Amino acid sequence: MKNCLLIELLLALGLAAAPIYKETFDTRPRHFEVVKGAASKIQADTDLEVGHLKPGSRRLTLASGAADGGSLSRYQDVKPGHAYTFVVFAKATGFSEDASIRLSAQTRDGKYQQLPPPTPVIVGKTSQTVGRFRDWRRITLTVVFPAADPKWSPVKKLIFLYGVHSDGAQAGTVWFDEVEIYEMSEEEFE
Repeated sequence: MKNCLLIELLLALGLAAAPIYKETFDTRPRHFEVVKGAASKIQADTDLEVGHLKPGSRRLTLASGAADGGSLSRYQDVKPGHAYTFVVFAKATGFSEDASIRLSAQTRDGKYQQLPPPTPVIVGKTSQTVGRFRDWRRITLTVVFPAADPKWSPVKKLIFLYGVHSDGAQAGTVWFDEVEIYEMSEEEFE
């Protein structure tokens, strides 16, 4: 876990290697989809006027009236013996203080089918209350796939999910911007 703090420090100082994926949402993205329940009242679109460093972000808006949530997703090819750090900036308005911004990761095989446990080693908070996101905040999540463990051999893809969940008391909007994914090999990680 100490090495995950090193990854966070390198990212914060701008000393990490270049990301293997980057999206700033200054145009309409091609690689993102919304994950939500069938009865969800969530709307997703690209906001070309609001952004962290420059205009352009991905926006999720939830209506009030019922507990609801939804996520945006990004697939990434992965290899055992590597760690993947997902970075995104988020900002929210509306919502009650009980609403939360969430990050998670799921493993997939080569055909995009979800794999049963074991779950990856996840480092970082996976849920934070919206009250902390009234202005832009950086959120990270690191997922580690140990090379020495054969149970990881079926894993070919990782899906990062980032979104919001609300108790339904208040409508609200959350914006996501500057998505980056970093890869670090086990040798670099140790």
